[in-house]
Amino acid sequence: ATLGAHTSLDAPTGANFLGWAASQCYAGMESALHSGTLRFSNAVRMVEGVGAFPNPSILLAPKHEGGEACLGRAAFSKTHPDKQAEAVKGRLVTQNGIAAPKPNRERRLRTAMTDGVSDKGKLFGYQSVLPGSTRFQATVELNEGSVDLWGALKVVFDGQTLHLGRGAASGFGGAYKCSVSESDKIDAQQSFTGNRIRLWLLSDVQLVDAFGAPKLEPEAEDFGLLREGWTLIRSESNATTRRIWPWNGTYKSRDMEMAVIEAGSVFTFVRNERTDEQLPFLIGIGQERGFGRFSVLADDQKFTLDAKLDQRPKLDVSALDTKLMRFATARKERNQGYANTDWTDRQIAKIIALLARLNGEGPGPSQWSRLGELVSKFLAKDEDFGSELEKLLSDAQWKVGYGDLERWVKQDLFEKGLTPPPNAADFARIIRRARAAAQGGGQ
Repeated sequence: ATLGAHTSLDAPTGANFLGWAASQCYAGMESALHSGTLRFSNAVRMVEGVGAFPNPSILLAPKHEGGEACLGRAAFSKTHPDKQAEAVKGRLVTQNGIAAPKPNRERRLRTAMTDGVSDKGKLFGYQSVLPGSTRFQATVELNEGSVDLWGALKVVFDGQTLHLGRGAASGFGGAYKCSVSESDKIDAQQSFTGNRIRLWLLSDVQLVDAFGAPKLEPEAEDFGLLREGWTLIRSESNATTRRIWPWNGTYKSRDMEMAVIEAGSVFTFVRNERTDEQLPFLIGIGQERGFGRFSVLADDQKFTLDAKLDQRPKLDVSALDTKLMRFATARKERNQGYANTDWTDRQIAKIIALLARLNGEGPGPSQWSRLGELVSKFLAKDEDFGSELEKLLSDAQWKVGYGDLERWVKQDLFEKGLTPPPNAADFARIIRRARAAAQGGGQ
């Protein structure tokens, strides 16, 4: 039986940063950590210098087409009157409507252990984010009068390598190179004028009622709307909730269960008359660990769902020059994806057609594997590449069909001057398909 199948978080949470600060200098900031004086946001992925958040849950796009996404069914019907709507799920978008690329993940299975011995027949599935150089950003907020803590925080974070995440003993546990910049003051409120307002949760929100019980259907005043007469429009709102049990690393147990409204939820309120409102950026409890962030969402906001690649700086491993990091960096480069998909597709079609004409003749699996081994020398412009390729192709099995296969390898597979130049993943895909065709697997 497969157990678990846990899904990885995209980025560290505010609770991770809070725990890191507490583990490094708890004595110096004990009161601030427990009083809400010190608040950490979740880390967010940066796209063109702006943070990306879970997309608004009322975002609709034309089904199977993409295109312009609209907020709510009324706006969609007006923009796309003849098309079927599809809810946008699982995307990260900035507050100005730009989609972020999804992080690269991988899933693995491990054998469950009991007293140091594998538990027969039991597997444990887990997911991780592949190592890379993606840039994240989080904010640290201090109340006025607490600036004396800033010096201690800089020592804890600035220039340090943060180890956040599970599985550190088995070669996982994220390592984040951290740098800190200062801002004297941030905006404490967001302004709104009108009689219809949409509120977009940028992080999970934990609300409680007067008795401390979870409150999963917020009212206008929970968001700081002080005027009377605001009414929730359910048809233009959508929310999801979840229950969580945070792990306390100090006590080696779970804290109290809590219910939260998930990030991406949208609440739309309306009143009869226009009004001016000043809303906070944070609501609810748990703000010190990343909960409670929301934003006013304009009705006419446009969303572009074609993800723009963020500018990824070259991974700096100078401070993390370990055997594990070198292995992880090499694996990332191998898995970086295809560079020239059109060229790859053409070569696959060409070699499959050629092998079909040869009717089972030609090189076997081991010779295709040897050809694959030469790719790294070709990409590295190794001087030995040419002689080793000639040695490989001297076998009669490469010269079947009057040398058509040999010519394809020399002139097509190892063609020079391509733009963009193919990478290892392109070559691996071609050779994998060729090897399958040679074994009778066709396409």
